Amino acid sequence: VNPNNTVRRNAAAGGTHFGYWYRLDEHPTGPSATDSVCPRNIPVAQFANNTAHSFGWYGLWVFPSYHPKAGGGCNSQESEPAIFENLLAWRNDRGAEFTDIEALQLTNSIMVDNKLAGVEVITVGGGWEEEGVIIKDTIIAGHSDLSSSDFCTKSGVKTPHTYFLTVTDVTFVNFDRPGCFAIQACAHCKPLQGGFETRYSGITFQ
Repeated sequence: VNPNNTVRRNAAAGGTHFGYWYRLDEHPTGPSATDSVCPRNIPVAQFANNTAHSFGWYGLWVFPSYHPKAGGGCNSQESEPAIFENLLAWRNDRGAEFTDIEALQLTNSIMVDNKLAGVEVITVGGGWEEEGVIIKDTIIAGHSDLSSSDFCTKSGVKTPHTYFLTVTDVTFVNFDRPGCFAIQACAHCKPLQGGFETRYSGITFQ
C-alpha cells in the first residue's frame, strides 16, 4: 500500500475485520518489488471525510508500522505528519488503532459506540507533538441513543506502552456506565509494565 493516495468521502460498512487498513510494508512486494521505495516513509496524500461502521476489528487500522518523512524518500529524516481527519467510526470493535507510529495526527473525528476502544495507540516513537502522535479536536462517545442500555465503550482512548502521545481538545461523552472509562493506560502492556507519559490539554468530559 502506498499512502500517497487520496481517500476521501468513502463509506465502509459491515465486515469481519477493518474498514480502512494502511498496511505499509518496508518495501513494495510482488511485481512492483523494489528496495528504492519505502512506503512507511511516504506521507498521506489525503484521508478525509470517511466513515466506518460495524467492523469486527477496526474502523481504521495503521499497521504494522508508519513513520512519514518529508519527501518520503528511503533516506529522509525529517518527520512530516500524516493527517487523518474527519473520520466517523461507530459500532466497530475499535474505532481506530495505530501501531508503531511516528508523526501521525487524528483530527476533527467522531468515535461513537465502539466496543473496546474509540482510539487505541500501541507504540509511538519520534518525540512529542508533531514528531509523535496527536489526537485532537475529536469527540469520543461511550454510548448513544442508538446503543443498548447496558452498552458502553470500554476505553475512550487507550494510551500506548511508550511515550509521545498527545491528546488535545478532545471531548469525552457518556462514559458514565460500569466498566467503561474515558481514558485507560498502557495498551497491550505486559504484567508490571507501565508508567508511560501521555500529555493532555483542553480535555472535556460530558
